[in-house]
Amino acid sequence: MSMEEQRRAIRYSHQCQVIVATKDRSCITQLENLSQTGCCIQKPADWNFSPNDVLNLYFVMDNENIIDAEAMLVWEDDKLIGLQYLQAQPIPIQIIDEMS
Repeated sequence: MSMEEQRRAIRYSHQCQVIVATKDRSCITQLENLSQTGCCIQKPADWNFSPNDVLNLYFVMDNENIIDAEAMLVWEDDKLIGLQYLQAQPIPIQIIDEMS
């Protein structure tokens, strides 16, 4: 079964900055896509997190809106990282409006 077939939630392509942080470290990267259950981000050069880390994500939607979520690492390759939210998240209305 392909990764695409395993996904249960609709993916939305969207570009915005994402701050990934724990209490000890953080980095800034770009969002590739997201769903209600997780997201895919670009792998920054300073990525230094492990699968057991609970990651705090801060999606910088625009100058006025930052959305936060907790997630864990599910997969990574040389360029991208897949994260699963600890709790399902609503899709931000800004993204739904863009798709209309």
